Amino acid sequence: MTEIILAPVQDGREGRDRLEIMTALVNSPSFAPVFRSEIVEIPPDHPVYRWICLVTDCERPRAGRGDLCGAHETAWRRLRTERSRADFLRTADLVGYGEELRERPCRLCPERPSPS
Repeated sequence: MTEIILAPVQDGREGRDRLEIMTALVNSPSFAPVFRSEIVEIPPDHPVYRWICLVTDCERPRAGRGDLCGAHETAWRRLRTERSRADFLRTADLVGYGEELRERPCRLCPERPSPS
C-alpha cells in the first residue's frame, strides 16, 4: 500500500486578517495617539514615558533609572542633606546642553553629522 501524506494548506487570509485586527486596534479610541504615526516621537514630558530631567527648564535627558540628568543627579547627591528635594528641583541651576549634542561625523557615513 502506498501511504499518502497531505501537506497543510496555506490560507492566504491569515496575514491579511492579522493586519486588519492590528489596524482596528491602533485606530481604537483607547490606543495612545502618539503611537499611531509611522515614526514614533515621545514628547519629553509624556506622563508615562517622560524622558527629560525633572529640574524646571532643564532640557537634558534623564540618566539611568532616576528622574534627573547626570549633572543634576550629582548636584542633588551633594545637597540632599541641606535641602528638600522639592526645593532643589525648583532652584537648581541650569547646566546647559551636554556633550552628547555636539555634532561629529558619522562613523559609517562621514559626510553626515551624528550626535554621538
